[in-house]
Amino acid sequence: MERPSPSAPSIHRWLAAVGTRDPDVVTALYDEDATFLPTFSGQLERGKPGVRRYFATFLEKRPQGEVIRENVQELGDGLILCSGLCDFHLIDGERRETVTSRFTLVWLRKNDDWRIVHHHSSLRPRG
Repeated sequence: MERPSPSAPSIHRWLAAVGTRDPDVVTALYDEDATFLPTFSGQLERGKPGVRRYFATFLEKRPQGEVIRENVQELGDGLILCSGLCDFHLIDGERRETVTSRFTLVWLRKNDDWRIVHHHSSLRPRG
């Protein structure tokens, strides 16, 4: 299977940013007015400050993501919907765990660059 280019709107691009463990690199993928429903928070965040605040804490768990399944849909010119499942291997002190999350990323092309305008992630229910 061919890997998407690093600039293509996909979960792979997002995971590469998460892999840097730098909240500024991750936050740079988001639009100024992005909405964000994070995996480990009950808050609806809006805009880059909320995104950065969340990732500053989440990245301390040294997440490594592994895509289980990704579905990419072109919704129109310059609008892409990525959704699927991803395993995250997390390290919190001595505690190691793997969680499976569901994700939806909506990417919008602005000024020849792709930005996340909406991100929803939640733990995959058991069963």
